[in-house]
Amino acid sequence: MMPLDGYFLSRMVDELKILINKRVRKFKMPKDNVIVLEFLNSEEGSLYFDLSSNKSHLRLSPQQLNDFNHPFLNLLKQKLANSILKEISQFKKDRILFFDFLKQDAFLGALKYRLVFETMGRTSHLILLDENKIIIDSFFKIFNDDKRSLLPKLIYQPFPTTKTECSFEKIKTMTSPEEILTTCLGFSKELAYQVFHNHYNLIDMPTTPLLYQTTKQQFHAFDFPVKNKTIFSSLSQLLATYYQDHANYSIYEKIIKKQINSLTNKLANLNTNYQNNSDYLFFKELADAIYMSGLNLKAHYSEFNDYPLNYQLTLNQNAQNFYQKYQKQKRALTPLKKQIDLTVNILNYYQEILASLPYLNNSDLLDLKIELTELGLLKTKKQQSLKTPSYLKIATDNATFYVGKNSHQNAHLYEKIAAKNDLWFHLKDYPGPHVFLKGEKTTENLLKGASLAVQYSKLKNEKNVLVNYTEVKHISRLKKKPGFYLTFKNHKTIIVKN
Repeated sequence: MMPLDGYFLSRMVDELKILINKRVRKFKMPKDNVIVLEFLNSEEGSLYFDLSSNKSHLRLSPQQLNDFNHPFLNLLKQKLANSILKEISQFKKDRILFFDFLKQDAFLGALKYRLVFETMGRTSHLILLDENKIIIDSFFKIFNDDKRSLLPKLIYQPFPTTKTECSFEKIKTMTSPEEILTTCLGFSKELAYQVFHNHYNLIDMPTTPLLYQTTKQQFHAFDFPVKNKTIFSSLSQLLATYYQDHANYSIYEKIIKKQINSLTNKLANLNTNYQNNSDYLFFKELADAIYMSGLNLKAHYSEFNDYPLNYQLTLNQNAQNFYQKYQKQKRALTPLKKQIDLTVNILNYYQEILASLPYLNNSDLLDLKIELTELGLLKTKKQQSLKTPSYLKIATDNATFYVGKNSHQNAHLYEKIAAKNDLWFHLKDYPGPHVFLKGEKTTENLLKGASLAVQYSKLKNEKNVLVNYTEVKHISRLKKKPGFYLTFKNHKTIIVKN
């Protein structure tokens, strides 16, 4: 998902200022990691904070239901109930916003609080401060010995950065978009590119909520000369549209996490059982030693070689019991090992589904629904008919790329679309989408296929990611494993540098 940049947030502050001098009425949590503040007599909507790592943002939103609870939500109710939002500001041009509230207390008088919203790509925070900038609490608590901590009673410090605010006169002297990106606050990679190549002064440009499509969806607060663009009436509406395809997977997430927890516990029990049975040779050796000891086998002993015996049985009967235990435990290991391997495979399968959820749109989720229904995890009133899965298809001048983001899509692409001389791409030793390339095998297309494999995975923000690729004729499906898994040979590896 595309992160918010500082200049987008600067224009978002202007949009949110219609909430200033409004009284906070309710606090809600409609989804996991989402906090909503509703205001009294506000036709403009609620203040919506999404702290999810893959879609962190804030916007104006219609009223929401309250389906979840959280200690931080309860704290906001306690501290900010009936308070008035007095000011919204941005820290420099950084991705940090301040919301200042004033509350009148019958005994303590005027109380000031500051709510801090930080969005730093994969890291986001919502922090409540008192009037002395002391942290009261944070939605996510962080403790570091050598870095910034977010814990109650500590002085709040903004997220550390070496970047500075740059005037556009200074930006004009810079030699590349990369220099703007690494030097100046407020810029995303895409924004730096537009400013450098088109010599824009963003301060003079009007706010224009822009959504456009290249190989992925991107958005800005300004109108740039791009193709396939849509202009929205507000930044909040733009963000709601951009994130809506990725907002409906919570029901699947709960089901899958439940399966993962159950399988994790099952695997722990199986491993314990396997370890308890793996010492079977000990009992055979103990029985052999009894018969080789020369002791009276009809006698009764309480122990042998420091190992406790059943005194009610003769030495011979104890030895026979040890032989039986040896045979029983030896026989148990083979099925236990099969159960462990099967459980590991199923656990990996669900973990891959969980990792893919943030990158699924509504059509992808319909495919996942069919997959989970076939597994018996979802119930339907009538039999669902199988449909052609809605995989991602990207066409260029000399090639077409197909991206499968779940088992249903991957199987269809492999069995129905891919030809033996097409190329297949997948992350090296990490879960992710399966990408197929039809067309010219140019260096540019190889890099694009590998980049797509990274783009729709959890490694999309990593600097150097390894991607394997080979011709389809060199891959084969493992049909005994749940989900969609392949073996491959004669492969090469590309490094994708983000």
